[in-house]
Amino acid sequence: MQLMQLSLLPANANFFVGGVTFLDTDNEVSAVFSDGNSNSKIQINVPAGFDVTIMGIDATNYQIFGSVTGATAPAFGDQ
Repeated sequence: MQLMQLSLLPANANFFVGGVTFLDTDNEVSAVFSDGNSNSKIQINVPAGFDVTIMGIDATNYQIFGSVTGATAPAFGDQ
């Protein structure tokens, strides 16, 4: 798998809250967070593996958490 993108619809109405742990294949560990008020997509580039959970909090916000392993950090963004 080269690229995976998850988007919430409708755009600019639903948002991610939270973040994921990034495990770099060079043995670095970091966390990547959404801004909690406008990020409605996450892009995972060239994953070696991932375990991501998305749960609805209310009609607008979706909690995201989990881990992503790869050479490139995942990124949250606006649609």
